[in-house]
Amino acid sequence: MALKGPVRPETRLPLAAWYEFFDTLGEAVAVLDLAATVVFANTAALRLVPQALGAPLEQLRGALGDATTDWLLAAHAGRARIAEPPPVQLPDGRRATL
Repeated sequence: MALKGPVRPETRLPLAAWYEFFDTLGEAVAVLDLAATVVFANTAALRLVPQALGAPLEQLRGALGDATTDWLLAAHAGRARIAEPPPVQLPDGRRATL
């Protein structure tokens, strides 16, 4: 669906209204707050990183790896970073992409 023109503030849904939808997705979705703490993680994300919800991003370094955590922290802070996020090597050996 394409939108024509700007989205008016009164038509925007608050983020919490999207949580139920995010939870139906098969792809992992995590939402960070301004302090880079995971304030929402859908079921798919929690299957990959069970300890994510409520954790500061820095505490997930062991699960996400250094390169991925550094990329996400740079993106969160609005700093320059490489164009493509690095692949994630999960502790159980599975690989994921951002």
